[in-house]
Amino acid sequence: MRLWSIVCRAVTLCAALVVLVTAVPVQAQDGKVPYCPHTEPHAPHGIVLRMGQEYYRTCGNWTTGGGVFRQFILKVNPSQIPGLYSTYSPSNLRVMERTEGIDRLANAIRNLPKKDRRTIGFAQYDVYESKPLAPSGKPHRSTFVFAAEGSASVPRHWVNCYGWNRLEEGRSLNCTVYVQQGDVYGSLLFIGSHKRGLKFLDHFAGFAQDIERVLT
Repeated sequence: MRLWSIVCRAVTLCAALVVLVTAVPVQAQDGKVPYCPHTEPHAPHGIVLRMGQEYYRTCGNWTTGGGVFRQFILKVNPSQIPGLYSTYSPSNLRVMERTEGIDRLANAIRNLPKKDRRTIGFAQYDVYESKPLAPSGKPHRSTFVFAAEGSASVPRHWVNCYGWNRLEEGRSLNCTVYVQQGDVYGSLLFIGSHKRGLKFLDHFAGFAQDIERVLT
């Protein structure tokens, strides 16, 4: 979550790729519940990471995005965030740096024909799909772009899914929900199959709300 109250000292950057990581031993909000579960490397208080113009308190570490952008998993104790749709969200949220010249939504729908508008769960989406593949007759990948009309409570988001054509073979379907928030993108990955279950398919809008709650 953003830490608007942090006062930063002036920092001289020694190189363009310097990463600012500041340890902040802040007490839990209620004095009892730790910010980070004891299994996390920075328990119980977490650390503060800077990305763009924002600061995020997390229990995880930096990871690299192929040398092009920075990212980290924002692991937070769910009890610290009121009104969550799912306790999965704050424990597995990936935060990625917005990079000039990279439009993640445009990349997601590039070369995918627009098919129709569908209602998924309690929200509507414009659907972009790859061509159907044999023998299933289903596309391999699809992108669902939230149609924001009449849904002010749900942030703008989109969902990338891969593996529709192999579900009947017992293979997995991977879906990632993305929300752009200021200088970052937040995303949640879901992996399911007929055996493991696919209930997450009806809850994209709820997970997008969680992403916004965690990031703000």
